[in-house]
Amino acid sequence: MRAGIHCFAAAGSLGTPTEDFALNIAPGLFQDFDSHRTAARQRGRITLFCPADSFDRKKLDEVLRANFPSSAIKSYPDVFYVEYFAATDEAPGGDLFFFDYGVVACWGLDSAQETTVMRTLARQAANQPVNIGDMEVDQFEFNYSSLEKPHIQNDTVTLHRKAAKDHQVSWEDCQGLGLCAAATIA
Repeated sequence: MRAGIHCFAAAGSLGTPTEDFALNIAPGLFQDFDSHRTAARQRGRITLFCPADSFDRKKLDEVLRANFPSSAIKSYPDVFYVEYFAATDEAPGGDLFFFDYGVVACWGLDSAQETTVMRTLARQAANQPVNIGDMEVDQFEFNYSSLEKPHIQNDTVTLHRKAAKDHQVSWEDCQGLGLCAAATIA
């Protein structure tokens, strides 16, 4: 069984490896040794929306400050960062990036949270909004790993686990992805 021979459970779940087998196999190319225990905690989604040609920075600042504590908002020259919810040792946080060129990047949010952000925040500060049917939306996954080098492959951004709580690392990845989304509708 441990020498690479597949051991499957009895007839009711034909084709499904037994739990004993799953715990004893070596990790695959895209897995960590402990991936079966931490995969849900270390993976998430990245969604980029391009709802406008640009954002009115002053209006966006007002909207964000009306909806979030000032400690959750950081303003940089080309982007507003918002900590939507804090990271814990058990799970990565949820982050928002509002790029001046009209792109919103949602890092670690679910689809309902993303919809709320787009309806309540992004629309209020949009300059020259894009028609809903023309809005560019790109989706990716992120994965934190202690074994793999940081890279992007097959729409998955892999970062070192030490970067899980550093929004500037997420920001760098989202900026590159966001420029691609903005260029698509230009």
